[in-house]
Formats: sequence, C-alpha cells, structure tokens
Amino acid sequence: MTISQDEEKKHCRRCGMDFPATTEHFYKDKKGKNGLHAYCKRCTIELEQSRQRGNVDKARALPKSGVVEGQKQCQQCKKWFPATIEYFHTSKTNTTSGLHSYCKSCCLEADNEWKQNNPEKVREVGRRWKQEHPDRVKQYYNPGRQRERRIANPEKSREYSARWRKKNPDKIAAKNERRRALEANAEGEFTYKDWRRQYKLQGGLCWWCSRPKRLTVDHVKPLARGGTHYPRNIVLACAKCNCSKGKKLAYSEWQPPKPLQLASPQEAKQE
Repeated sequence: MTISQDEEKKHCRRCGMDFPATTEHFYKDKKGKNGLHAYCKRCTIELEQSRQRGNVDKARALPKSGVVEGQKQCQQCKKWFPATIEYFHTSKTNTTSGLHSYCKSCCLEADNEWKQNNPEKVREVGRRWKQEHPDRVKQYYNPGRQRERRIANPEKSREYSARWRKKNPDKIAAKNERRRALEANAEGEFTYKDWRRQYKLQGGLCWWCSRPKRLTVDHVKPLARGGTHYPRNIVLACAKCNCSKGKKLAYSEWQPPKPLQLASPQEAKQE
C-alpha cells in the first residue's frame, strides 16, 4: 500500500499506522477528528469481533505489527516497504511481525549517530570483545591472511587504500616524514599523536604565515643540516612556506611572511 504525498493522513490510535483520511480506511464518526473514527477499519472490525467474544481489553492490548497487506511502515521515516528482511532487520521482541520497527536505513543512521555520541562506549565494547575473543582477533589480524585477501581482491584493496588515504591525510604526512627521517639517519620520532598535538597548538594555522591552509611537517632545523625528528624541532607549515624555506634556517637565512603569534621570534622553536 502506498500513500500519496498530497493526501491528508490520519493516524490509527490502535495499530499506529498512517492512512489517507478517507472513508475507505476509517468509519465515519461525528465526534472524531475530520469526522472519522480514531481507529482504522481493520482495527475497528477486530475490536468488534473481540467485543462479541468478551475480550475487549485483550484486543486493545494487541501488539502493533505495523504490517498491512504485506507492507510495513517504518516508524522513523514513515515510509512504506515490503515486510521482508530485505528492508527490515529481524526482531525477537516484535512477536507479531518478527521485524524491527525501523527500516534498515534508519537503523544504520541511528546506530552511526549513537557511535558518534558515545565514542568511549564504542571503544570499550571493542576492547571487551577483543579480550573475550583472542583467537578470532589473532585470526582476523593475521598479516598472512590480510595479504591473501589483498591478492585475491586487488581492485577492492586499491579502492579501500585510496579511501583511507583520502580520509587520513595527516597520518600519511606523518608516515612520509618518518620515512624521510629514517633515510636521513635523524634521531627522534614524531608520531601522529604529536602531529595532532601540534595542530591543536597552532589552531590549524601555518606556523610561518598564519594562514588556514593544508599543513605539512616542517623541520625548524632541516634534516639536511643535522636537524632531529623530535617534536621540539617540528612545526606545521603550508606547502608554500615549506618549499620556500627548504634547507634554510628561519630568521637568519629565510624570513617568514607572518609568523604565528604563539611566541616571539626569539622564543620560536630552535634546535
């Protein structure tokens, strides 16, 4: 059953379904809203049959199946779908239809919203699951098994890698700088957590020009000049300032356009 967007709808107070506010779905009632009965015709007939058997209270307390002529209405988006597991998850609590009251799309949205609002609970659930299933964790995170999946599904693996790189440019930048430091035999380590800490300190602005651009890792004392890869020797700069500075030393060999006002030039990071 489909309901046109232009038709006025009426809510059945018993089964909870919405129907067109017409006499095709509701009996007339002078005292009711729009001159129609509060219950749809199907519920009215069921109540009358129960009244004749003396089970009125039981009939009114029947669970709301939400299924009408093979169609089920999602109680969140109010759209109608076929009452099948293709559109609804199964539900043990709904003993009438055996289907969830929300469609799969609305369930996914509600689940994602809950995860965003409760990150600590999500992490706790993940930690508890890993502690309770060490064998499955070992099997899933087996490097050999992951390599086999990549070989068996090269296209899918490339698509996943591309999505991850696009979603995590900061981690990619930290990884590339770590590789450069290893190639230069530089001491120290600058992790992704250090990157996020420095980004928060700078407020997302370039250290050398104070502009809100995409930031890259820049060594105050360049690696080529014997600089280290410790956090105290690293700032975040835009690509233009980073390339302009190159292997030069700030303030003595290269003048920043507009240094970030977190500290005076004398108090700026120096090796």
